[in-house]
Amino acid sequence: ILFLLGAVASATLYNIFSRRASRFYTPFETTWAMMLTGTVFFGLAALAGGGLGGSSGGGADRGLAGLFSRALASWSGILYLGLVSSVVAFFLINFTLSRLKASQSVVFTSLTSVVAMGAGILIRGEDFGPAKALGAAAIILGVWGTNAPVRRKA
Repeated sequence: ILFLLGAVASATLYNIFSRRASRFYTPFETTWAMMLTGTVFFGLAALAGGGLGGSSGGGADRGLAGLFSRALASWSGILYLGLVSSVVAFFLINFTLSRLKASQSVVFTSLTSVVAMGAGILIRGEDFGPAKALGAAAIILGVWGTNAPVRRKA
């Protein structure tokens, strides 16, 4: 529960401060600073912790082929998580925060569940039933309803 509260507090602070930064910096500049800071911090942490592929297993993991195999798997994962899941995702968040109020922008994060469900159905062949359809529709309607323009009677 404490970690969940910490994650919510971190996301709240991120949205507030990123929105404020959008007054002075472009979404690209904000994302660049975030990624550079993360690269330095986690790069130093990885070096201090022994780097990548710290497995001391035997057998097939031994030798140059095993080392290359582990390194390739590690670096492909790092590149995917670094480029797609971090750079692209946070650039899009910073872009929406530069154009919308934080309260409107944060609602779009609810779509993460719909995208994950769609990926599970398309890529992993997971089932799609009425409960999932109802949940996805509720999320989409909630995002639309929160961001729809308010019509006032004259």
